[in-house]
Amino acid sequence: FSQADTNKNGYIDESELENMLNACAYEIGAPKPSKEEVRAVLQKLDRNNDNQLSRDEFRALVVRIYDYSEKLQKK
Repeated sequence: FSQADTNKNGYIDESELENMLNACAYEIGAPKPSKEEVRAVLQKLDRNNDNQLSRDEFRALVVRIYDYSEKLQKK
């Protein structure tokens, strides 16, 4: 979380999320998400609709990324 929260305000905003997802995509050999996909991820995980992810909301994303990378490795 602290690596993605580059401005250190305790939340992940859309720009920070995009940077993090791009880095994750590179690491697992997946295509970079579009801005629309990043926005959709943010909207899906942002339970309180404040356009940023708290630590708990971010944790749900990490679990999904891990599950996705596991599926890719099994192919």
